[in-house]
Amino acid sequence: MKIDVSGEGVTLREVFSGVCMETPGENAIGICIRDDTFEINVMPRGEHTGNWWKVNMQTGEIDSMLIAAGQDTRARGSKK
Repeated sequence: MKIDVSGEGVTLREVFSGVCMETPGENAIGICIRDDTFEINVMPRGEHTGNWWKVNMQTGEIDSMLIAAGQDTRARGSKK
């Protein structure tokens, strides 16, 4: 992981193992780099629920990765 700190904030590069951000209420989001995109893990109350999302960098859409695993979650749709 490479870390750059500037007046603009913090930039993380080569984050292949992932970074977790947690609220005071223990809700958390994990994010990691995969090839040329990002994968996001939503963890209510810090619990791993398999709620993974992948960012489409061409369209800006965020799609559930459960569809790729054979579970149809399209009723929830994409996030923009």
